[in-house]
Amino acid sequence: MSNNSWQDVKERIDWTVLTISGGLLTVFVLVAFINVDAVAQFVSSGFNFSVNYFGAYWQILLLATFFVGVFLAFSKYGKVKLGNRDTPEMSVFKWTSIIVVSGLGAGGVFWAAAEPMYYFMEVPPMYSGIEAETADAIAPALAQSYMSWGFTAWALYGAVSALIIMYAHYNKGMSLKPRTMLYPIFGS
Repeated sequence: MSNNSWQDVKERIDWTVLTISGGLLTVFVLVAFINVDAVAQFVSSGFNFSVNYFGAYWQILLLATFFVGVFLAFSKYGKVKLGNRDTPEMSVFKWTSIIVVSGLGAGGVFWAAAEPMYYFMEVPPMYSGIEAETADAIAPALAQSYMSWGFTAWALYGAVSALIIMYAHYNKGMSLKPRTMLYPIFGS
């Protein structure tokens, strides 16, 4: 790598974000190397807390997001063009194929089979009282997996995240960063 291209890379890096996120990740990994059981207990406690106190909210939010996506698709907003182009770069079939195959390739091939088995062996906390690895554990395992891989998850990826960031990027010229998704709330 030439010196000029390295300078270009260094200028594009947001050092504050890199330092904070990299520092937290480094501390987490180091603590995990020192005491993996304590880290596992901490993560498990945090997960159980979030499921017990926010699980129902999360599922309602996913369902609401699905309905927002359906509304956007069939309302006047479904006709908004991304990129200020007169003609689309891809056909609807090609675009849909890319989205579906990317989603399946990104994790569905593995996790769509592995996740129900995991939840069968470790019943999610919101289904307390159901013994793992029994016939009673099948329905909760599938229900939890459908939330992760069903239409609600696809709505979350497409209706909120992708549409907001793509509109802000292609139509408003904003960068492809996660903070761009907050543009409708906070403005530029």
